[in-house]
Amino acid sequence: MDKYIYVLCAVGGLAFGALGALLTATVSRRSLKTKSDSMVSVMGTNMLRMLIDVAFLACTFLVCRSFKLPLIVTLISVALGLTVFGMLFLKSIVKKLSENNESESDGGE
Repeated sequence: MDKYIYVLCAVGGLAFGALGALLTATVSRRSLKTKSDSMVSVMGTNMLRMLIDVAFLACTFLVCRSFKLPLIVTLISVALGLTVFGMLFLKSIVKKLSENNESESDGGE
C-alpha cells in the first residue's frame, strides 16, 4: 500500500496542477481578448498568474502536511502539471487567436 500512495499523490498532483493551469490560462485568455497593450495590464496579468501558481503550490504543501502525504512527489507533480498543461493551454489560446487574426485580415498590405 505504501508504494501506491506515491502514485496516487503523483496523479492527483498532476490533476491539481492541470486545474491550476486551466485557471491561469483563463486569466491569460481574458487578458488577451481585451487587446490592451499597456505595460500595467501585461504585468498585472503575469503577477496574477504567478500568484495563482503560488497559491496552488501552497495549498498542496498544506494538504500534504495535514494528511501526512509524501510532500516531494506531490509538489513536483503539481509543478509539472502547472508547467506542462499551462504550455498546452496557452498554445491552444494563441492558435485560436492567430486563426481569428488571419480571418479578420484582408490579405493585403
